[in-house]
Amino acid sequence: MAIDLTITRHCVVSDPVTQLSPLQQALLDDFRRVRIASAPTGAGKSYAFLRAVAQREQRVLFVVPTRRLAQNLAAGFINDLVRQQGWSSDQAEAKVAVWSSDQTIELRARQVEHIGGYRLRQLQALDDTREGGEIIFAIPEVVSHLLLQRRIETGQSGLGIFDVLNAFDHLVFDEFHTIEARGFGLAALCARLASVPFGRAKVSFLSATPLAIRPVLERLGVAAADIAELEEAVSDTGRPLHGDVVLGLSEAPSLAALVAEQQTAVTTEIAAGRQVVLIYNALADLRRELPALAALAAAAGIARDRVLVINSIDDSRREGGTGLGFHVGRKQNPDDFSLLIATASVEMGVTFRAANLLFMEPGFSPLGFLQRYGRAARRGADGQVWVRADEAMWKRQPWIRELWTWAMERQGQRAGFTELTDFLSREAREHFKAGDPEQSRYFGQLPNRAVFTTGLYWNALLRHESNKGPRREHLLQHQPASARTIYKYLRAVRQMEQERIYKTSAKAWCDRFEKLA
Repeated sequence: MAIDLTITRHCVVSDPVTQLSPLQQALLDDFRRVRIASAPTGAGKSYAFLRAVAQREQRVLFVVPTRRLAQNLAAGFINDLVRQQGWSSDQAEAKVAVWSSDQTIELRARQVEHIGGYRLRQLQALDDTREGGEIIFAIPEVVSHLLLQRRIETGQSGLGIFDVLNAFDHLVFDEFHTIEARGFGLAALCARLASVPFGRAKVSFLSATPLAIRPVLERLGVAAADIAELEEAVSDTGRPLHGDVVLGLSEAPSLAALVAEQQTAVTTEIAAGRQVVLIYNALADLRRELPALAALAAAAGIARDRVLVINSIDDSRREGGTGLGFHVGRKQNPDDFSLLIATASVEMGVTFRAANLLFMEPGFSPLGFLQRYGRAARRGADGQVWVRADEAMWKRQPWIRELWTWAMERQGQRAGFTELTDFLSREAREHFKAGDPEQSRYFGQLPNRAVFTTGLYWNALLRHESNKGPRREHLLQHQPASARTIYKYLRAVRQMEQERIYKTSAKAWCDRFEKLA
């Protein structure tokens, strides 16, 4: 049985002079040092920082959860600087950098010996010989390593968190809903120090499906008056985000079978020069269905070298193939392919050039569903999103059955994007906000454990050799209560190192615990 309804075209209002939406303008101009920003996929949250770089000559550190997303955003940013802002290609490429393990390999190939020192010199200037701002796209592991590495490398000169807050006008944590409690220390540290205030950086958290992180930030000492909660409202007129999207729900036995049912639509999209995207829940299912998908691709006129397979395992390779002639590897640009076959790794902000037909499994949460749905029909284009789920999924995740019921009640009708979003966030809103429609829409809450993992991270920064003298005093003065608590408990356990029986095990346990930072 198939169900379909239309999620109607939606837009955001833009200022006729600046061409910025209210949220984009606030990300640039709001005086508060910590911002939590929510906007639908495709709303242009990152575009505000393009304007900051191109027109205000500001410096931005843009932290994203994955290497692929960093590469995707950097390539798009360079392209927009050239096409929209009139920069030369050389200037745009000189003003955009990527900090990731891929870039580390490239630097070593260029015989750069001290990677940490090289990156920290970039804090001082990417290219100060040309006008315009600069931006660095980084994954959090690289930034954290620069702040916590055990020895200061040649050329580093003791640079650390204070230099980051001084060197950049904006410090951005994109897709912040992906940050787990144990990894929140870096983001919370920056927010707390920026709110003191210290340095010039404003800290922004961006997501289309945000978590409620304000309670954790306040427990860590960020004053309520220093936090701006920003939400982009959608409207019927203005700059279009998505066109009319037919949302179809199917109980097909597999995603390949669902694609076969829509073979005509696939052929039409490919003939028009657009992409088709498939998103699986499980990598095992994706791999099992690759031979069937190869046959379907051939029937739609897609050459095998025009197919890219995207997942965390295959992306660990820089390039290569699947054995069926499909491409894999994190160095591949999704824009160069006609058919993308992916897992959940594409949920985190990766954009596609012209994907108006999307086949997907529903993901593991309403949050994941909305992230996947938002990959299709961007910039006002009309499109189709087909979702496959079976009885086993309904049993494991009751929200999927509820989505089926919601869609069945609207069979053949038109529903607004806000109506879909409100439905998917309903449970979280009722739990966290008592269903108050005037409150910001959240899709979950950061666990309280993040307060204490931040305390552990803070202790690690206090011990680092780059934070001596006044820097250490500043960290001590503004440390959250959880940092003092962690220090007290660790000191108590370390006292066991004085006992002959417990000495070895107590030291090993404490050392391992502190390394969690």
